Amino acid sequence: MQGALDIAAAERGLEVPGNCDSLAAWLDYEQQRQQLALDALNSATDNATLATASLTAATTWAASCNLLIIDPPAYVICEAPAVAAVAAAGLAVDYYHRKAQEAAAAYNTITGAIQTLEGLLADCRVAELEGRPDAVDNDIAQGDVAFAQAEAATIPQVDEAPLNDANAAVAAAEEAVKEANQQHDVAIVARGSGPTAK
Repeated sequence: MQGALDIAAAERGLEVPGNCDSLAAWLDYEQQRQQLALDALNSATDNATLATASLTAATTWAASCNLLIIDPPAYVICEAPAVAAVAAAGLAVDYYHRKAQEAAAAYNTITGAIQTLEGLLADCRVAELEGRPDAVDNDIAQGDVAFAQAEAATIPQVDEAPLNDANAAVAAAEEAVKEANQQHDVAIVARGSGPTAK
């Protein structure tokens, strides 16, 4: 959809009718981009929440693994997966927070332009009815500036990969900690059933 919108914007920028329909077209286009920016913001915000939960889980499993440092053979099983999980989840949190900031900035810029275009369009329609071509031209010129400002706003693409990577890493850490604990339990049993000192 983004590509189609970009093509439409290019066409509108090259073919200005010279009447209020230009403003209406720009307004319609930016309203569609506003929705795209809002979708990106919602996606980034939701994924940031999920990534934060993954980071909490990763930190918990890392702490569980650290308890096994007294048993090096068991600890080595979970050490690397636990560190990897914390790192992956932390990267995901940072990524989605950054994307949320980018989407919010784009949304605010586009929304500001929409408000300007709405006001200009209302004024332009009145000027058309009253037969004031200079006022129409002035509204269109101002609308062109507002449209250009909105077009300068970049709507980020929000990738699901960082969250998926974090979840996979946390799952791996969980399994590694469980395996390490089993190894530790076996070692305890083995020590307890060893030969009795005489």
